[in-house]
Amino acid sequence: MTLASIPVGLWLTAIAVRDARTRRITNALLWPGLIAVAAIGTTSAGVVVAGVVAATPYLIAWLLRQCGGGDVKLALVVGGLTADWATGMLVVLLAALLSAIAALVARSSSLPHGPALVGASALLLAVTH
Repeated sequence: MTLASIPVGLWLTAIAVRDARTRRITNALLWPGLIAVAAIGTTSAGVVVAGVVAATPYLIAWLLRQCGGGDVKLALVVGGLTADWATGMLVVLLAALLSAIAALVARSSSLPHGPALVGASALLLAVTH
């Protein structure tokens, strides 16, 4: 765990809480991560590839009106944080599993996806880094 893990964890928690409460992830919350992924991506292709791999399923879902644009951008950021395309894809799969479990428990087919995406990211980043 690095010193940067604490503010990144707090930032991701703020995003998850915001989405859980309002069902929206504001661009203002996402810009720091998008800028960081873009900046680091200039020297690390793995960051960009992981971000795109994680964001692609969400982009397709957004085009089908099954998720919001904030989910697409958040997936790009958390995928980039993993810096590994396989881990980025695992984040997507684990988030889908967590969302399905939450929907079963809540008996609802419409829950915000940000908390599951953040939870999956935190779990996989803790295991892989």
